[in-house]
Amino acid sequence: MSAQILIKDDHKANEVAMDKIRVDKLHEIARPVFDANMLRPYQVAGVDTGDIDSIALCLELPVSP
Repeated sequence: MSAQILIKDDHKANEVAMDKIRVDKLHEIARPVFDANMLRPYQVAGVDTGDIDSIALCLELPVSP
């Protein structure tokens, strides 16, 4: 639940507060959907780490000549 205070006399400040409320409400709605579709916490267990050298090579930055 968002704890934003609406401002009657300042339209711009009120709109900023309303935007924060909208974001908070979206998170409240999305969380149950997210939780229902997560098979396990973090899902790190499903990552194949057998070829660490290839992963490291992919993460290296190219060197300029």
